[in-house]
Amino acid sequence: MVMERNSDSVASVASNSTTKNRYLSFGIGGEIFGIEIDMVKEIINTLDIVHVPHTPDYVKGISNLRGYIIPVIDVRLRFLMEPKEFTESTCIVVIEQKDGNIGLIVDEVNEVKYIDESRIAPPPSAKLSHINQFVKNLGNTEESVMLLIDVQKLLYDDIVER
Repeated sequence: MVMERNSDSVASVASNSTTKNRYLSFGIGGEIFGIEIDMVKEIINTLDIVHVPHTPDYVKGISNLRGYIIPVIDVRLRFLMEPKEFTESTCIVVIEQKDGNIGLIVDEVNEVKYIDESRIAPPPSAKLSHINQFVKNLGNTEESVMLLIDVQKLLYDDIVER
């Protein structure tokens, strides 16, 4: 797994057969989340985003990524957290989907972590918060518990209010 930052401040993730149980960890609102690394195409600095009318609040709009138009979602807003101004740490994680690439705005990207399957467990059955509906599993790392995101639910499910 290689992550490089070039002069355009674009990080590329090179795929290989060692992606099993590897997760890109990122922070939102002080919590640590993870997404399977084989879904991640690249990590980029924030781009100019063109608002698209009549879309949910969390859909920030579309961006031109080297000639390709991608939708951009603010994960913080999807989690019903307060909006936050972009900082130097704010990134867009571009993920690959069968319908095309999608950008996920996150507060910060941390690192790629390996989590052994024995340290991955389903979340508690109690619905503790709105965010839980997007959590597929919990990954117990040496430093903390990482909330492993179900990307399909994050992108396509309607929000279930508590």
